[in-house]
Amino acid sequence: MLKSQSADGLTTTRSTNAFRTLVSMVREEGPASIYKGLSGSLLREATYSGIRMGGYDLVKTTIVKVVPLADPNGFGTKLAGGMASGMIGAAVANPADLLKVRLQAPAATGSLRQHVVQIAQNEGIKGFYKAVGPTIVRAGVLTSTQLGCYDHIKHTLKKDFPGTFNEGIRTHVAASGIAGFCCSAASNPIDVIKVRMMTDKTGQYRNALHCAALLLKNEGPLAYYKGFSMCFWRLWPHSLLSLVVFEQLRKGFGMAAI
Repeated sequence: MLKSQSADGLTTTRSTNAFRTLVSMVREEGPASIYKGLSGSLLREATYSGIRMGGYDLVKTTIVKVVPLADPNGFGTKLAGGMASGMIGAAVANPADLLKVRLQAPAATGSLRQHVVQIAQNEGIKGFYKAVGPTIVRAGVLTSTQLGCYDHIKHTLKKDFPGTFNEGIRTHVAASGIAGFCCSAASNPIDVIKVRMMTDKTGQYRNALHCAALLLKNEGPLAYYKGFSMCFWRLWPHSLLSLVVFEQLRKGFGMAAI
């Protein structure tokens, strides 16, 4: 059986694709294993996603005010708005992201609180900001390609196919589905680097660029897309659900659509 990378970025010889990994986890660790690290994931989403999605419009409007030449409806402005809001959200939520990754590691034991205490005692406050660089970059790339692409694709569909796509659920689902693929493809390489650094306890990586270089040298360019199927099947439904719900919440609170 060939070696492959598990969801936590470590190498395993037990499976060769996402489905076999899932079957192996359920068989050997039980159904609850697929929800390992749920507390860390919930903490991360409450901070990171709340800031990046809630701040998208504000950041995009600020860019237009600060940069006179910025086109309010331009694709570049939308990408920049997503990039900035994502980076801000990631910077604030990096401790929660780190805890999520540590809790999901195969050998991880203990509660969220125990991991917080362990990191604080062994690594100090700076330990919670390990890999903050690639985490911020990854969040910026993901949010710009998720929210920025969704924003642009939705309005393009409405403009070019007015009889088929109007403001509503159908258009939201179509645009968010395309955006889900875009953000998966764009963020996977950075996600691989981020997870490798967060789970590195030997100090072999000096920084994100060093980690990327070692991956390319030792494992080849395809290493950046290890775990892509799992990345896609996480981000694609996440994009569908979160963006459609986000639009409905905006409508419910009397706010204009994105």
